[in-house]
Amino acid sequence: MGGHWRSCPQGHVHTPHYNSCHHRSCPLCAALARERWLDAWKERLLDCPHSHSTLTTPQDLIPLWRYNKKPFADLLFHAGTDTLRELLADAEYLGAAPGLLAGLHTWGQQEQIHIHLHVLITWAD
Repeated sequence: MGGHWRSCPQGHVHTPHYNSCHHRSCPLCAALARERWLDAWKERLLDCPHSHSTLTTPQDLIPLWRYNKKPFADLLFHAGTDTLRELLADAEYLGAAPGLLAGLHTWGQQEQIHIHLHVLITWAD
């Protein structure tokens, strides 16, 4: 993209500046926008140690989802959180009652049906 030099009239400063491509993935052009985006997301993070887990529904159960969305989602939330609570209460794993925050996703990145839960699990050091 080329560049140019910026200098003060008295000659004290003479620095190169590179022309911007303005592309969102360019490390030079997108740096400020990326930092602002990261700072905004950091404010939304849990203020405690936590882990992320994904619980996925087998593709064979998708026909049940299509016609029973509310009961299916209720069962998925209960099965997922009950399983995690039981597993993490075991002293071999965490030995505690963790906080759980779960969100349901129904589509994958390629816009296909992909039923899964994202769960944030709190834990202490």
